[in-house]
Amino acid sequence: MISLNQVIAQKNSIPKIKDLLAACEAYEFDSSNDDGVIHQMMHQLRNLDFSKKMKRKMVYTLMDIDYLQIVPHIIDRNQEAMEKGIKNVDVSYFEGNNKEMFEDSLINYLTENVSKRKVIFFILSLRNYCYDDEEEDRYATHGSCAFMVPRIGKGYDLYYVNHHGEAMEGTLDYERVLTRTRNQKYSFKQPVDFIVLDQIVKYMNTRLRETIYYDFTTRHNFIGINYQEEDVHGFCFIFPIIIYYALGKYFNEHKMLNVGGVFKTLNPVSQTLKEGKLNFFIHSCFTEFDPSYTEVVFNYLGTEKEEKKFMEQLDAVLAKLKFRFLKKLAGYMYQYLTQPAMLSKLNLPQPN
Repeated sequence: MISLNQVIAQKNSIPKIKDLLAACEAYEFDSSNDDGVIHQMMHQLRNLDFSKKMKRKMVYTLMDIDYLQIVPHIIDRNQEAMEKGIKNVDVSYFEGNNKEMFEDSLINYLTENVSKRKVIFFILSLRNYCYDDEEEDRYATHGSCAFMVPRIGKGYDLYYVNHHGEAMEGTLDYERVLTRTRNQKYSFKQPVDFIVLDQIVKYMNTRLRETIYYDFTTRHNFIGINYQEEDVHGFCFIFPIIIYYALGKYFNEHKMLNVGGVFKTLNPVSQTLKEGKLNFFIHSCFTEFDPSYTEVVFNYLGTEKEEKKFMEQLDAVLAKLKFRFLKKLAGYMYQYLTQPAMLSKLNLPQPN
């Protein structure tokens, strides 16, 4: 299987948006179902393109969280009901080369993998995420991701990534449907996602032998640029895929940036996270895909430039590229993941 950089260097054409979305749908890139083809691809990616160490160390996991079972009980201070909602959080995962996923409770899964000091990546399916009167049940489902990294010695850090980035700062309310005409609003001082994760972590810390560290700062939450600000086509599925790839590929390895024949080196992801630079890690995940984006990251390295200015420059690149940036992300990842080596491994047909 050739590398992502080699795939991009081939400069093969990317289909029109409509055809690209259809191609991605054929391999279930946007599926939250545990039998989705994309999840088999993500699991096999460890074997095909990650280092031997990360092949052993990293696990890919689907987690299903129902906000309606947790959020109202936080405000109502109904601890028993809230803990019941957390206990109902299930995960799906692969073992070895098995192509079928197994299911378990979150607490059982974490107990086993924390004891093995695994790097645990979660694709999050957030059900009843927010009020949406266009949906039949009047709630929308949202996808994001998180990952847990063991500290030296004991303990874990939990990192949360919603690719809407700084737009998360405006998500302080949750609406619960009461009747056909009435909703109840719950308001928080932090983004609802952070509040839910904080409660899950607190519960897990009463059950696990190691402490999970999580807070509301940018050390543990991505509050960078909003990658979907220009998205009118529905490319949200591509961000967790790329973040998983970058985490596994560069966790212990340096990443090289090349601008005009001049090279700069990014620290391994593990070091970047230890330095509390989650925002920078996420921003660096997309440097392969567009030279103008890469140049902004390249010029930021080794400077005293403020992060705010850096983010403004990245925003300017995305505003200029508009849908073309998202098209590159999805198009090149599609070409990378549907290589013959991957499809043969999974006994899947070649793209049409």
